[in-house]
Amino acid sequence: MEDFLSKGNIAKIATIDENGSPYINPVWYEWDRKSFYVIARAKSKFLSNVRKNSNIAICIDTPAAPYTRVTVQGKATILSDFDWIPMGKRMALRYLGENGPKYLDETLNRERTVIRIDPTSVQSWTGVEWHPRYIQTS
Repeated sequence: MEDFLSKGNIAKIATIDENGSPYINPVWYEWDRKSFYVIARAKSKFLSNVRKNSNIAICIDTPAAPYTRVTVQGKATILSDFDWIPMGKRMALRYLGENGPKYLDETLNRERTVIRIDPTSVQSWTGVEWHPRYIQTS
């Protein structure tokens, strides 16, 4: 799982909007083996949602076989005084490769906020076989 989370897969985060409905947004993330971190644009809807309800879910998966995935439920905390730039540089390089530093340099003046997600539940799956809990035994 740790190796999978270190790759450049996009995370989909689910927050709860003002109507109580799920809202899903693809994001870059960083995992420090304890918490997930997301850098949100200051006016993003998912950041606004987190301000009202800290419950959050994440799905990180691959689009091709063997369809590896990690799903997370957790609590989000807004880190208003967090220096996001070093993390942003790592993310930009991880997700955009050699174009990452250029993207980041051109957007440094745009306001961002870091969200830390502390997992309360983590599940992973890889392969094609069902987990034993889904197989009936008679």
